[in-house]
Amino acid sequence: MDNLGKRLFSSAILIFLLLLLIFFDNTYLIIGGAVAFVFWSSVEFYDLVQQKGIKASKWYGTICNIVIIIVVGVLCGINERALSLLTWVFLFAACGAFVRQLFVASTNNAIFGISTTILGIFYVGYLFSFLVLLRFFQSISIGKYYLFSAVMMIKFSDAFAFFIGSVFGKHRLNARLSPKKSIEGLIGGIIGSVVGGLATYFFIKEVGFSLFDAIILGCIIGVVAEIGDLSESLLKRDAEIKDSKQLFPGLGGMLDILDSPLLCAPVFYFYVRYILNS
Repeated sequence: MDNLGKRLFSSAILIFLLLLLIFFDNTYLIIGGAVAFVFWSSVEFYDLVQQKGIKASKWYGTICNIVIIIVVGVLCGINERALSLLTWVFLFAACGAFVRQLFVASTNNAIFGISTTILGIFYVGYLFSFLVLLRFFQSISIGKYYLFSAVMMIKFSDAFAFFIGSVFGKHRLNARLSPKKSIEGLIGGIIGSVVGGLATYFFIKEVGFSLFDAIILGCIIGVVAEIGDLSESLLKRDAEIKDSKQLFPGLGGMLDILDSPLLCAPVFYFYVRYILNS
């Protein structure tokens, strides 16, 4: 099977799993699935850090990320304060990274160890939690439409960027980080995200997009998705690896799948909460 075939096969499996998590209105299934995604992403992130010879607190960071997801998932079903409480949980987790380092025998590279531990908690646990917040936005029965719309816009952006960049890409976007990324691919990603926004506007009335929202948020998501992709490429370049793992043939590891959603989820959440539903 060629790389495109592997990519399509892995994408089909991922789409099936995502649809289960998005459309089944079962709190335990949603939180359990989110914990699985976050656990594997955390392991990949801290393994990547160890490739650099940095001794981050791998299991402390992983446990903190799982706790963040569970707390947010549970609180979303209770009250509207999940976002503010999420910030507190993250701050406690960050402080805990300092406290844990106090009991490490050696003080060598303490700055790198603490900072990369906190980065892992922010990049994986904190950012992923916005996907959970979207899933429970307003209610468990309504939130699925917001999360589906967000994922659709992000993945349309990824797909359009890949195919348009592959066919028409001539001008490199950032050859230092990703030689295959092109300006044409970026434009394609923006178009794809806008198409996803328009699909939401026409077919998913529960979200309440106007035509203006579909186009503006589509443009924003298209750009942020590319930034997310390049950001993970930056981490991999620094660690001198091609993919975070080979969990999904043709696509890479969990972080390779979540690079765009991790940065796009907060943008989408803040837009629908403070602009669309203000």
